[in-house]
Amino acid sequence: MDEFRDAIAKITIEGTNVRGTGFLVAPDLVATALHVVADRGTEPPTFFPGTIHLEFRGHKTAAEVIPNKWNLDADCVLLRCFDPGPLAAYPAIPLRELNHSDDLFKTRGYPDAQPIDGMTWAGKVRDHAARLTNFYAMRRSAYEPVLQLFCEEAGAGTGAPPKGLSGAPIIVGSAAIGLMRFALMQDGRAVAATLYGCSARDIVALDPEKLSLRLPLAPTVLLTPEQMARLARFLITAFASNLNGLRRTVRFSLGVEAERSVTRAKDVDEFVSTLLPTLAQQGPGMISVLLRGSIAAHPADQDLCAFAKQVSPYALQPLNDDRDVQEKHDRELETKIERALIDLNRIRQTRDLHHIMASYRPDFEKTRQQIVVLAKYKELHNCLHELQKRLNQIANNVTRLKSGDNVRPYLREDANFLRNLARTARNQTVNLPAAEDEQDWIAELGACAEDMKAASLAVSVIDENVLLVPDRLTHLLPKASHINRELVDRAKNVGLNNFAETMRLVEQQLGATMAENSLNRLREGTLSVGRLRSRLAGLVSEHDEWQSLNTDLEYTKSQKKIQPQARFSSWPQFRAKLIGLCEAFPQEEWSIELKAMMKPWMADDPPPEPQLPTNIWKLNEDFDAFYKQCVERFIEVDHELNELCKKVASFETPLYSLLNE
Repeated sequence: MDEFRDAIAKITIEGTNVRGTGFLVAPDLVATALHVVADRGTEPPTFFPGTIHLEFRGHKTAAEVIPNKWNLDADCVLLRCFDPGPLAAYPAIPLRELNHSDDLFKTRGYPDAQPIDGMTWAGKVRDHAARLTNFYAMRRSAYEPVLQLFCEEAGAGTGAPPKGLSGAPIIVGSAAIGLMRFALMQDGRAVAATLYGCSARDIVALDPEKLSLRLPLAPTVLLTPEQMARLARFLITAFASNLNGLRRTVRFSLGVEAERSVTRAKDVDEFVSTLLPTLAQQGPGMISVLLRGSIAAHPADQDLCAFAKQVSPYALQPLNDDRDVQEKHDRELETKIERALIDLNRIRQTRDLHHIMASYRPDFEKTRQQIVVLAKYKELHNCLHELQKRLNQIANNVTRLKSGDNVRPYLREDANFLRNLARTARNQTVNLPAAEDEQDWIAELGACAEDMKAASLAVSVIDENVLLVPDRLTHLLPKASHINRELVDRAKNVGLNNFAETMRLVEQQLGATMAENSLNRLREGTLSVGRLRSRLAGLVSEHDEWQSLNTDLEYTKSQKKIQPQARFSSWPQFRAKLIGLCEAFPQEEWSIELKAMMKPWMADDPPPEPQLPTNIWKLNEDFDAFYKQCVERFIEVDHELNELCKKVASFETPLYSLLNE
């Protein structure tokens, strides 16, 4: 849902009390419920006077109803934006047909409960092909299919008033299956938490030349109902009353969005019963990653291990802090995805695949562009890393130059190295968002190369500039932190879910005609995409947690206190976050060592400051070792994330080929 926030607008009409919701379905088109902008009781509808205003996050524009682009019975209409320019960067929400009930949905709009900032509601599709009778001045007309929905927020307590939510997108997975149109109302509240929606097919029918409808995505049967019930029981037993521990496991295994998909659970039972259907709906790979993370947190749980051995041996692969072990796991996922993409490329001219790709083209192109930007930041990060590795050698050559040694050949080598590094970095800024943020340090890198080159050609006079090169280069290294933040932010937003959906659709449409080995590679690729996107999202969440802890650790450098607890702005908060990470990975060496180091410091408040020099020395030594261990783990997580981003970037070539027939 988060990726679509920018595409959702609040709708108001000048001179009226009208408020509704709409969403982008094309760069200049917004879909909404017809009754938001017109009186549907008349035939034809009577459109409200006054200018229609759309308020997106970060952009406002007026709009108009497009003549004849409305459906009275379906209660939908298309609006054309007067100022669509900035909206080109906003994601239009794809439309998908739904051919089954019971899917979970989310929607976001501007109901009376939150008309200023908007809010997200959730629920379940009770009936994908319901009937709803429209009442007009002179007749009544039954219309089908419409979406009958059960909404949690509309049924919570006395029920949140849905007025203002009309026109909001009904999101299932990566597409809208329709828009909100009607609620069974009594005293301003929804009766039985029941809402109705206009189908995506009716929206597309308003302008089939500009809008396309994705094929329905069949539900994937990952586990039988009996297996789902057993897994739920095992998870509830493993985590007992530790809801925070379960949330951490979900966050570090599947990412923060998966954790936030269950917002109001009051205990482990409710969290598990809500989470499992959500993950199952997202397709293959998600539940096996949850199981793997749960076993990592509870390695001695025989029920979880036996269940994993039966249904998903992948979950028994250890979340090991050994680089080679984790690299092998990730490389296997990468290889399976690449094989599936290669097979898709081989059949890309097939009519059904061509149709599927056409409906996903904007999403795939966006993902490809995200991967390209991710690769650019990864290369910029590598440039500064290579500079850091070479810096001591450069500094040594400059020192020898100052001492009168003949180091001109070495200076020439250093100059060539720096010039090539600057050229590589400069090439990454082409079509890079916020490229201006990188220009200064790259220019300084190039200037240092020129000074080194000049020094390598000088016969006797030493230019003062070349003596300052080591310090100038040292001052560039902190730029790596900024680039790393950009890299992490880009990794958060890489949309890999359309990979998995496309592969699932190809299997649905073409599976019966595919060679068995190609079909198996496709299924393995689908499963691997689910696991890789979960691994990436979970690692980003773990990286964010370590980044926060690292900020707290940096704060301790400026403190004069000796007791470890006294060095932090909030020791209890730092301790809780670090212990949470350790408990999510209790068998890892870093986890065991950090918990042992922290054991003497578990009290919320620090003891009195030591007075004896030997005690002061001992506490400083212990804290330095603790600090180093924390930083080393953060660096290791950072390395893992960088390597995983590198693997994601490798998909750009086959993806580009798939998009360009």
